[in-house]
Amino acid sequence: MSRMKKFIERQKKLTRFQALKSIFSSLLMTVTVVVVATIAIPKSPEAEILDLDIFTNQIVYNVFVKDSDSAIIEDTLIIELENQSELYTYPLQVGENTGVFTELSEDTEYTIRVLADKGFGPEVLDRETFKTYDKTGGAFTNHELLSEPDFFELNYLIGLFINDPFDEYISLQIRYGFKYDYNEEILDYHVIPISKVDTEFFINSVFNENIEVHVYLEAINTNSETVELDYMTFRTPYNLYGSFYLQQVSYNLISVSLYPEYPENVELEYELVLMRNYTEIDRITLEQPSYDEEDFHHHFDASIIFDGLRPSVEYTLILIANYRNPYTLVEETKELYSESITTLEKPRYDIQVLETVEGYEIIISADEPLNSYNSFYYAIYEESEFGDFIYEGQSYSFEYYDNQYHVTFFISKPMLSDYKLEIGFRDSNNFINYSIIHTDQYHEGVE
Repeated sequence: MSRMKKFIERQKKLTRFQALKSIFSSLLMTVTVVVVATIAIPKSPEAEILDLDIFTNQIVYNVFVKDSDSAIIEDTLIIELENQSELYTYPLQVGENTGVFTELSEDTEYTIRVLADKGFGPEVLDRETFKTYDKTGGAFTNHELLSEPDFFELNYLIGLFINDPFDEYISLQIRYGFKYDYNEEILDYHVIPISKVDTEFFINSVFNENIEVHVYLEAINTNSETVELDYMTFRTPYNLYGSFYLQQVSYNLISVSLYPEYPENVELEYELVLMRNYTEIDRITLEQPSYDEEDFHHHFDASIIFDGLRPSVEYTLILIANYRNPYTLVEETKELYSESITTLEKPRYDIQVLETVEGYEIIISADEPLNSYNSFYYAIYEESEFGDFIYEGQSYSFEYYDNQYHVTFFISKPMLSDYKLEIGFRDSNNFINYSIIHTDQYHEGVE
C-alpha cells in the first residue's frame, strides 16, 4: 500500500485521546548579563559539474549545487560559458540543474563555470574546460515540472537533443522507470519511440510520493545493438504528509489529534498554530518521538487541546512543517493542512447530581438559547493504568417548559472499582460538538 493510501486510511480512525498540552507559569525577573557576541560565517556553498555532453555546436550540462547554510545571495547563482570572444550565462537553482548552450563555434575551446555570491563577490564553485567537436550522440537537455508540486500526480516535460550526421541509428527510444523508497529496484518501465527530429517528450501521471525517476535515451544502431546515449535521474518534489482531525469542539476549547510523518534522516519539526482574525493566539511545537528501527512507517498520533477560548468565535488551526529538504539541503517551511472551526455557544444551566445507594439522579435545566446543542448525555469511563476507556453512555432529549430546557435521568452505579462520570450537552448530528458540564471520579470496591 502506498504512503498516501496509508495516510488516508489512518486519518479515518477517529479516537479520543488525552491532551498532551501542559500549562506553564511565567516569572518576570530583572537580570544583568554579559553577552559575548559570536559572528558565524556561513559555510561556503558547493557545486559540481556532474556531466558535460559535448557536440559540434552545443553542449548539455548537468550541475548539482549544495547550499546548506543558505549563504548564496538571491539571483547570484549562475552558470557561465565563455571563450575569447563569446560569453553566455544562465541562472541556476540549488539542487540539480540540467541545461544546454547552443549555437557554439565548431572545434573551439570553452570554459564553463558555476558562480555564486555570498556577500564577498562572485565565487567560482566549479569549472571545466572543453573543446567542441563533431560526434554522433544525444543528450537530455532539461526536465520541467508542469504540475503544481503538491498535486497527487505529476507531469513532466523532458527536453532532448539528437545528433546523427552519419546516419548510424536506425531507431531511437526513451525508456524510463521509477524507484520507490521501499524498493531498491527500478520498477514500472515504459518505452516511448522517438525520431531524430524530436526535441521533447512527456512523462505523465507520476505519483507524488518522493519517487526517483530514471530516464534513458537509447538508440538502435545499424548492427541492431542498443546504445545508451544519455541517462538522467531526478526526484519528484520532496513531499511530507501531515494532518489533524478534530476530537472535540466545545464553547471554550478545541481538541485535535495529529497525524504527522517523521521520515528517516530528515531534520523536521512540526508546529500547530491557532489563529483568530489573522492574529496568532497560540503555537505548539511537537517534539520528534523516538521509535524502534522496525517501525518503518514513522508516524505517530498526538492529541492537543487549545483551551481558554471564547464561545461562538471562529478560529483557524494551521499545521506547519519546518524541515531541511533532503534533496537540496535547504531549510524549508510548508503549510500542510488548515481548518477553520467555530466554538460552540456557552450554555447557561443548573445541574444537580444526587447520589443514592444504587446510583445517581441527574437533574438539569438550561436557559435559552441552546442553538449549539440538541441533547444531554452522560458517559462512564473505566480508569486504569493504561488510560480511560468508555464503559457506558446514553443521550437524552430535551423537554421544554417554563421557558427552559429540562431533563431528569438516573445512572446506575457501575460494577467498577475506579471510574469517572462525565455529563454534558451535545449535538447529536455532529459527535465532536459537545461541552462537559460535570465530572466526578469515584474509587470504591466492586459490590
